[in-house]
Amino acid sequence: MTVVSMKRKQEIISSLEWTGKRPLFQYWEEYKSDYIRAKRSKDTIENTRQTLSRILIYSELISIEDWLVPWKAQDEFFRLTEERKWSESTHNSYRKNLSSYFRHLVKRGHIQNNPIKDGIVRMPELVQDQPVASNEQIHTILNLLENTKFGINLLQRLRDRLFFTLMAWTGARPKELLNLRLGSFSWNRDEVTIQTAKSSWKKRVYPLNQKTIDLVRAYIREVVIYGRDMELNKSFFLGREKGEAWGYDGIRKFFTKVTKETGAPITAYMLRRHAATELYDKGVDIHKIQHLMWHSSATTTSRYIQAKASMNKETADILFSITDSVGVSQ
Repeated sequence: MTVVSMKRKQEIISSLEWTGKRPLFQYWEEYKSDYIRAKRSKDTIENTRQTLSRILIYSELISIEDWLVPWKAQDEFFRLTEERKWSESTHNSYRKNLSSYFRHLVKRGHIQNNPIKDGIVRMPELVQDQPVASNEQIHTILNLLENTKFGINLLQRLRDRLFFTLMAWTGARPKELLNLRLGSFSWNRDEVTIQTAKSSWKKRVYPLNQKTIDLVRAYIREVVIYGRDMELNKSFFLGREKGEAWGYDGIRKFFTKVTKETGAPITAYMLRRHAATELYDKGVDIHKIQHLMWHSSATTTSRYIQAKASMNKETADILFSITDSVGVSQ
């Protein structure tokens, strides 16, 4: 996981040799190590790496000292935005990632101030309507999964129904559900603990209703019948072949098939936005929804919907009411 190629690295070191300036990538390994120890998301680390890489490839500001000059940093960042045709959201994402790196440099005492946070302006983003799954659509899909031979075998059908049910009422990101293990569920299967995809130490406990508990138990029983129970300790949602975990490709194929069968487009994130919207429509405070969605800002939550460590009974009952009308018969 290097920032630039060895050739480019040597070019940068050579060009800065007699300047007394430090290469922008000088503290990358330290940054990565600190973030890993802090159990920060691998996605956050990778996003920062990609940002530094692009800057070192396309920018003339290749040293830490270059970016410490506010007007120079601002001018260069907007030049890159225009030249590389970055969208407003891309500009803001790169700004956020670069700021994360410089924030680390401040924390470690390598520099005094973060020049990105206050020096580079965040661009206003055009808020666009995002598709949200409807209650009718969710009922249709649940009935489809319940009453048809949707998968190739009972194990796959139970897995698909359970994954869809959890997505529909927890509002979790696909990756967060893919990270589940058998140990994520309580001993009697009445609770599931989900950790955010962006920080492994942030977790939330979700109470399960009886129908979902029955579905979890039915799925585990079927896994045992197939002799794959040991695999649940690594990944709760199993792939088609022995030793294979279910992944993004499987999720994509699942939603593609559901869309084809129902005639209405559906994606995982439409379910996530549905959960936020349903809570908001039922009067749950937007800041509670923000914490439930693990959003850093209520502004992000507001885009989803055109604070506690665990989902409380109020929010659980609201979302379970959507999936409750469909049973868990095999």
